[in-house]
Amino acid sequence: MFSSNDPLAISLTIAVAFMLCAIVSAMRLPSGVKVIVSLAVALRFAGAYARQLMAADAIVYFRWGETYAYYFSRLDFSPLISPDLWRSQSWYGTNFMGYIAGLVMTFVGSSWLGTFFAFGLISFLGLVAYAIAYRRSFPGAPYKAYWAWIFLLPSLWFWPSSIGKESVMMVGLGVATLGFAGKHGRSNWAVVLAGLALTFCIRPQVVVVFLFAAVLSAWLQFEAWSSKKVLQAVALFVFGCAGMWFALSTTLDGEVDAETVEKYIDSNAARNNNGGSSVEGVGIGPSSIVLAPVNVLFRPFVWEAHNLSSLASAIELLFIWGLIFVRRREVIAAVRMWRQHRMLRFAVPFVTFYVVGLGMNLSNLGLLARQRVLVFPLLFMIVEAGSYVRQRSKLARVRTLRHRPQLYPWQPNHPLPLKGVLARPMHPPHA
Repeated sequence: MFSSNDPLAISLTIAVAFMLCAIVSAMRLPSGVKVIVSLAVALRFAGAYARQLMAADAIVYFRWGETYAYYFSRLDFSPLISPDLWRSQSWYGTNFMGYIAGLVMTFVGSSWLGTFFAFGLISFLGLVAYAIAYRRSFPGAPYKAYWAWIFLLPSLWFWPSSIGKESVMMVGLGVATLGFAGKHGRSNWAVVLAGLALTFCIRPQVVVVFLFAAVLSAWLQFEAWSSKKVLQAVALFVFGCAGMWFALSTTLDGEVDAETVEKYIDSNAARNNNGGSSVEGVGIGPSSIVLAPVNVLFRPFVWEAHNLSSLASAIELLFIWGLIFVRRREVIAAVRMWRQHRMLRFAVPFVTFYVVGLGMNLSNLGLLARQRVLVFPLLFMIVEAGSYVRQRSKLARVRTLRHRPQLYPWQPNHPLPLKGVLARPMHPPHA
């Protein structure tokens, strides 16, 4: 078995966690927010400890990480370029997870539990990127509730706290989203490309969804179109299409057409439709647009839970949708105004297409529970943005009333109807 109680590795990850908490405590943040972040760091360790007790794919990644760490610790990076040392025929995907595990184990050693702790902190950094992106995208809006969503939700401190793809994907998408948010409404495309490069190395098909949402966000803006904005939009469209084609061709082994996409979805769904948590696949068709989101965002139902983890997922989903129902007015406001805000123009299409695509590809509730966590940060961003949208709408109405010209009874547009004697013609008072 693995060296799961290596004190050096565990002490190192705990020291990094204390350093993160010290940095947060020194920042100018409300005390309640500092408590949320410190609690979130502690929960990563609890999630990693619980996650390592039910790891499956992580065993494979850990074994290959040990192999690659042997090379990396000697500054030998031949596993990156030598196909003879690859786990599979391609360097990305499952093989790339061995690189990440090997890099982490180069510093923490061959420690099963210590490596899980390290991956838990890595996924936490991805959520930090989402938290910063929210503050930059919605300046002046309260952010404590959003930070509580992403830092304290059980799924987000349990499933990504593992030697697995979800932890690395959380970082890649978080960094890419932070780059897209940018500063003052200007995206940092170097940061976007860095996040997408990491995402591509794990799951190229998710890059397609991100780029599609980014291109759609640029083309659906309401602002006046200048020649500079037209050039930027065209450049983004060309780059986005090229990136989507490259990611799709990588995923589909070079052939990009409707038939190949359909075969890929069918084969992927059949490959993952096994075990006691499998449900009937939704297939490809108009009904999938409705059934796929139900499988991803609402299942397992409580009566479908057959073990402790699925029961916890069902209860968590009830909690999430209960809070969303309570906040329905804010959510409706955000959905109505989504085309008028840059981040919402990105978040709404990403959530929609990711959920539909994931529901078509997977029919195993266990896999769905792991992979849907990647959509939660943007889903909660839409929920919390509703408060910001309603607040801005109220301020706009107040400003309109303040600047509305005052009307007197003798003016025809006065809101109060005049009857009887008051209906007689009136004249303004003399100066």
